[in-house]
Amino acid sequence: MKRLMKQGTILLIALTLSAVMITTSCGLLEGRADDSKAVESAVSDFLDSISDGSYEKDDYKSSFSKDKSFAKLKFEEEDAEKLMGIAFKKVSFKITDAEGDEKSEEGTCKVTLTAIDLEKILEDLEEGYDYDALEEAIEAKKAPTDDHKIVFELEYDGEDWLISDLSELSDILGKPFTGITFEEPEPEPEDFEAMAQETAEQLMVALKDGDFSAVEQMTDGYYTDLDFFQEDWVKAGDVYDSLFGDMSWEIGEVTAYSDTEYYVDIDLTYKLYTDPVEAFYSDTNKMVDIVKPVILGMIIDPDDIAPYENYMDSIAIAVISGNAAAQSTTETISVDLLYDETTKVWTVTYIPYVFLSCADFGNNFDPLYNYTYNDDDVISDQILNSAADALLAEGSITQEQYDSLVGDEMIPGETGTLGEYTKESVEAAIDQQGWFDYETSAFVTSYGPNTADIGYLIFFTQAMPGLSITCEFFVGDDTVSVYTEQYTMEEDFDYYDTGITANTVFPADTYRVVLTLADGTVLVDQSVQVTE
Repeated sequence: MKRLMKQGTILLIALTLSAVMITTSCGLLEGRADDSKAVESAVSDFLDSISDGSYEKDDYKSSFSKDKSFAKLKFEEEDAEKLMGIAFKKVSFKITDAEGDEKSEEGTCKVTLTAIDLEKILEDLEEGYDYDALEEAIEAKKAPTDDHKIVFELEYDGEDWLISDLSELSDILGKPFTGITFEEPEPEPEDFEAMAQETAEQLMVALKDGDFSAVEQMTDGYYTDLDFFQEDWVKAGDVYDSLFGDMSWEIGEVTAYSDTEYYVDIDLTYKLYTDPVEAFYSDTNKMVDIVKPVILGMIIDPDDIAPYENYMDSIAIAVISGNAAAQSTTETISVDLLYDETTKVWTVTYIPYVFLSCADFGNNFDPLYNYTYNDDDVISDQILNSAADALLAEGSITQEQYDSLVGDEMIPGETGTLGEYTKESVEAAIDQQGWFDYETSAFVTSYGPNTADIGYLIFFTQAMPGLSITCEFFVGDDTVSVYTEQYTMEEDFDYYDTGITANTVFPADTYRVVLTLADGTVLVDQSVQVTE
């Protein structure tokens, strides 16, 4: 009986222990399952925030992780970060295992992550891809993807499970985008024409607005405000505005010199500065009144430039008031452009001289200095002599001072002679002339391939002070010049040279130079061949 009781007791204890162990075991499993589910939920919710865009929208801040791996990414291209956000939406995942223990505050979660295979996409794209091409490739339904196995480490902060480290995920989803650089695709021929016209339009807007900082930028620093305004002419800016402030234009045909060099024809409507100057100059009394202080200033203090500055301002006021009532004129001009295939940037390499007129008062606006304004009835000699007579008559100068002025051929404040040149007198003074190769310092009859400079040189037998020559260069049978300049020779100059320079080399073609004197007669009209 005792033995049976003993056995029964043993059996009862065993059953009791089994029950306790089963209960304890079930409790442990149940606890582990709850923590694992919380770990899994935290990881799942975080990855969902990536694919639905909220993680990116919140600047890579999340209640499921304090790690800043994504926020620390640095991108070569700003728009590359946008592409990363687009790729986020392609992310999918499968959680294969999760473990967690709130007591130890540690957890892990194994995930198979499917994400865009950026490397494969870039391999499939042609060289020189841009943002649009890459965006389209990422958004494509059949965009290549790759699977990644990740183990997330989590920590329990007493309330929530947090992913400890996102660096591996950042390397997969973000880092590939940091090194992306975009290249603009090479434009089609019709695109080149449109871009050249757009550049010309931007230039004309800047010239009209007087935005010379923009002009300087568009010309890569070649043209500055000093090319548009004479520094000592206070009213140069006002005169410029009267000429071009109300101008209008039509962008015309685009012609290519080469694969990267172009010129754009423009029909320009503006106020011509010569009209009001001629009108003012034809009034002898007005001219005498503004010239008298200049002559008097030369006698009293030759170093005082104020009288001549006042003279310039008087001419400026005449131009401005004259332009207010004058009719506009229209002419076809052209601007030269260069396309840089490396930087994809357009640069303006030539601006027509008409826009630079206010940078040279003497050559363009001073009727006493510019022979364009002289005619048979009213000439500079008469005005100067009349002004000297008036000064003597009113007692402002002495007879001795008057005698020193009469016959003086120098223009106040400028260098030059009032004597008028004719085609015959200029031709008689020419010693040697022709096309000139500046590289070999020799006259030539043609230029070979790889020519970057074309020039025309005239040697005179004597100095030709005040000789004014307008130069125009033409290409082929074109009637519109590709380069124009006006130059007045200084007192001791006994030669005249002009030329054009290519940004690379000149293409094989015929090049023509026309040199015109101030009276409109053609001094030189010569052509030369650039061979292949």
